[in-house]
Amino acid sequence: MTEGLTEDAALVAGLKAVPGVLEVVRAATGMRFAAVARVTADRWLACAVEDGIGLGIEAGGELPVETTICREVRQAVVPVVISDARSDAVYCSHPTPSMYGFRSYVSTPIVLPGGSFFGVLCALDPEPRDLSAPWLLRMFKLHAELVAFQIDAHRRLAAGAADLATSRRDLATSQADLATSRADFAMSQADLATAQADLSTSAASLTDERDSSALREQFIAVLGHDLRNPLASIDAGAKLLAKENLSERGRGILDLVGKSVGRMAGLIDDVLDFARGRLGGGIAVNKADRVPLAPMLRQVVDELATGHPDRRIEVELDGIGDCRCDPARIGQLLSNLVANALTHGASDAPVTVRGVMIDGIVELSVGNAGRPISPEAMANLFQPFVRASSRPSQQGLGLGLYIASEIARAHGGTLTATLRS
Repeated sequence: MTEGLTEDAALVAGLKAVPGVLEVVRAATGMRFAAVARVTADRWLACAVEDGIGLGIEAGGELPVETTICREVRQAVVPVVISDARSDAVYCSHPTPSMYGFRSYVSTPIVLPGGSFFGVLCALDPEPRDLSAPWLLRMFKLHAELVAFQIDAHRRLAAGAADLATSRRDLATSQADLATSRADFAMSQADLATAQADLSTSAASLTDERDSSALREQFIAVLGHDLRNPLASIDAGAKLLAKENLSERGRGILDLVGKSVGRMAGLIDDVLDFARGRLGGGIAVNKADRVPLAPMLRQVVDELATGHPDRRIEVELDGIGDCRCDPARIGQLLSNLVANALTHGASDAPVTVRGVMIDGIVELSVGNAGRPISPEAMANLFQPFVRASSRPSQQGLGLGLYIASEIARAHGGTLTATLRS
């Protein structure tokens, strides 16, 4: 704000017409002090001054605006004319005339062509002056308009010069930009040629990927077919032999064969799930609405408990209601977790199975006691072919936890492991 007022004062001081205006005002009125002042709501700044009474105000000098009548001129935007302050009905008791020692006073607003208030053209004298002639006020108004138009013209001229300088800079910048654009265009043409070559390469890669995807699907299908068929033949042959009149030793061998067939079927299932997860875009699930999950989960636990009669499994699943899921895959997930807990947990401590439903979200947890899992093993626990420990009785490929994790992910969930204190 201060910088702007200083610039305005310098502008008015530089106008060639202003000294002549002040001389005419003094000569026409007989008043010995005349000035052009910049006036705002809180500032009064002298721009040009003709002081014949030694008032002590020079160009660039300031007065407290609240002590001036110019503030009232600014508020009402109308002239104030006082021939003799001592006898004036309005200003006889006003503090300003006695404060600055004048009796006659004229102040006319300077309003710029755009309608904004700039300041005042004013004159005063310690002696009374007859200012009642109408032509005096008209003369003041005309000279105020002259000053206003000159201020506006110089502002426009300065703005035009600044715009011209900006335009020249913009032109130089545009020329530089044009040169840069030409260079960029040449580079873009080279990039286009490279992109076309890359597109050809990408199209060939896409064709290869489609062929590879089809090959993966064929691999998974052939893997399941070629592994299951001979195993099914072995199982069927063993069942036929079981109907024959065999010795005790023969039935024991058939029992071992049956268990081996079952274990091999589980390994094949794990390998196929692993192949689908890694090669086929994830384990597929077939979700159904309103699945009564708790009974199916209890059945899974009961089957595992039958195969481990010497182990205790504690089950709490009453908090699980109906939900949307693939019941077979959720059963497989729980079976893998419980089987893992039975394999790696302490034999003299129970395996715990807990289930709750919170805001429609099912949370399953399986816990066991035993030697803590090492941090290294914990970090990779749900990766394929990873085991938390190595025990002589352990069998399988190390895919159970990985498959359980993939089933959880296919349902929009996660599988995590924590150490219990």
